[in-house]
Amino acid sequence: MKDKPKVFLLIAGLIFINTAGFFLRYFERDTFFILFGFRFHFSIFLFFLLIIKDIDLSSVKEMFIHPSKQKFIPLLIIALIPLLFIPADMYLLQKYKISEQDYFFELGLSSIIDYPVYLVWNAPQLFMFFIFMITISRQPGLVKSSLIIFFLFLFEIFPLDILSESGSLTTINYLTIVEFILIVILAGLLITGIKNIYLFTFILFTFLWGTVLFFGSSSAMPVNILLASQYESWYGLINSGKHFEFSGYLRIAYILILLIASVFVVRQKK
Repeated sequence: MKDKPKVFLLIAGLIFINTAGFFLRYFERDTFFILFGFRFHFSIFLFFLLIIKDIDLSSVKEMFIHPSKQKFIPLLIIALIPLLFIPADMYLLQKYKISEQDYFFELGLSSIIDYPVYLVWNAPQLFMFFIFMITISRQPGLVKSSLIIFFLFLFEIFPLDILSESGSLTTINYLTIVEFILIVILAGLLITGIKNIYLFTFILFTFLWGTVLFFGSSSAMPVNILLASQYESWYGLINSGKHFEFSGYLRIAYILILLIASVFVVRQKK
């Protein structure tokens, strides 16, 4: 892909995706779809289609047949640290008989068993994500990759409430914005430091899956994509009650830990 057409396609594609994504959210439509169980986010799927003619098929074939050899065990250990909190959380539920922890067993604990299934269902879209990021940026750097990812999903954090008559800057959820930026940087770091498409898919999914599973999400989109498709929200395995007010701060703290750990591991591997 030539530099000028590549830049034009990138900018035009991002503008189109954000415009379409904004209207989907404005009219309360899903920004993802599920096909035979496989999850596809609107931004990833559409952008992949926009650049599919510029994909080097021989390079993609090489990615799958002869992937780069890398070891990122420390990242996986960090990603699964919240597992240690599950016994303590179950103890609290039994001792204080907290009844507000909706779907603790049918969604929460069962999701750990179903992890391989969720990974398979998300693998195709993460393969697409890896391929088009490599195609758009032959040698992706952290800043460039993070900026592309930021604008690729920008419409997801646009506060629609400010468009209403009573809307104001006070309706903006700044925790969501901080969380989004940290995830963007983390994904940019992984796409920069991991050259193995299978390892990238495995680690990025594990990071996102663990964050939503253990700390919950009030948005249906990440719950439906990463966990089960029939739930509107999920309060997390580590929450001792559904009104736990610090869950947003816990998610940010955990993502920050993942980011710091990833920086050290990626730098060490380089």
